[in-house]
Amino acid sequence: MKIGNCYKFIWIIAINLLLGFSFVGGISAQNLEATENKSPKISIHAPIDPNEPPAGGKPISDEKPNTALIHYNLGMEHLKRHQYDEAINDFDQAVSIDPTVAAAYNNRGLARFAQGDYVDAISDYDQAIKLDPTKAYSYKDRGLAHYYQREYKTASEDYGKAISIDNKDDLAYINRGLVRFKMGNNKGAIEDCDKALALSPKNAQALSIRAEARSQLPETKESIKD
Repeated sequence: MKIGNCYKFIWIIAINLLLGFSFVGGISAQNLEATENKSPKISIHAPIDPNEPPAGGKPISDEKPNTALIHYNLGMEHLKRHQYDEAINDFDQAVSIDPTVAAAYNNRGLARFAQGDYVDAISDYDQAIKLDPTKAYSYKDRGLAHYYQREYKTASEDYGKAISIDNKDDLAYINRGLVRFKMGNNKGAIEDCDKALALSPKNAQALSIRAEARSQLPETKESIKD
């Protein structure tokens, strides 16, 4: 797959193992294959067990735990079913009861992102990160939204923050590598793909991005001329 077709190669955000998924917060990109003409799919990671508080630092408010949790869990179910308006409404209700739950903001951001509302999605990710800056997935999610806004420098910075939290995530390196390629930073793209391949040696996306970035290096172009 050629990176010249970049928008066929940026984060399909797959719905992996939708039934029986382990929910722990945020979007997780599985490969880079969303197109501009297709609504990106999402993976949802946040707890739905009533006995497990959402990711974000602390349990849902003790004041009205059942009401907040009901809205939160309904939002999760609607999100899984791609019912984004309903999911947003439920997360609205959850954060109105307990505005301290980072996962509710993050998952509302996912719903808004899926609707193409990247500005409000970024606002939700901002709030999630403000409440809990320790989750790599929130930075990756925000980085993806910035990518769709063509804000490549900011997207690259978000992926860098995600990597600083979890440097074993090959997908974060791949996505930052693609952003760097878009910015014309071919050496940086190659470095990121090298790191991704050290973690996942046969990753086709990393191999393709690296090959395309290498083909753009001046020395490579000169060797082709020769």
